[in-house]
Amino acid sequence: MFGWAPANLGAPAKTSGTSGALVGGSAPRICSATRAVEGSLAGRSALVMHEHKKAASSTKIHGSAPPNPKFWGVAKSGLQGSAVKNGQLLVKQKGMNWYNGANVTRCSDYSLRALQDGIVQWRGSYKHKEVYVVPWGYVRTKCVWKNCNTLAPKAYEPWMGDKFNYGKRHMLFGMYQEWTQSDAGQEH
Repeated sequence: MFGWAPANLGAPAKTSGTSGALVGGSAPRICSATRAVEGSLAGRSALVMHEHKKAASSTKIHGSAPPNPKFWGVAKSGLQGSAVKNGQLLVKQKGMNWYNGANVTRCSDYSLRALQDGIVQWRGSYKHKEVYVVPWGYVRTKCVWKNCNTLAPKAYEPWMGDKFNYGKRHMLFGMYQEWTQSDAGQEH
């Protein structure tokens, strides 16, 4: 029989040559039962698989690229003392780490958005922060700035309560004591 013929089904493919494919020796020979094929470094080609779409109605790219960034957490506009507009994003979160307070709504993806124009304020402890928006009308008539990003009332009112043991509410303690000494506090 002349020319090329396929190997017998029972015959294993053999490699001959020096040890180690392409490392410290020549390229291996790949032999079949009837003909030896000499390997060469220059004549080889490789098929490189890049990321591509799967066929047959697949919609995702099934490659190994990292996912797009999601930018979770407090937005720049959601920081305490920031001026916000209606509908502006305050917090983007997974689950409920920050809670919606007055004039703030929680969306279906748990993000928090402002419902009114105003100043963002926070209260609460870590993992239980409540984010609320103080409207501009209230800020201009009844509030003063305690520091560069915290609002405080100009005067104490009974609805503010009488527990002032932490944070910005400590400033209210002095106002509360003055109010209890005044005529309005004595009548209440």
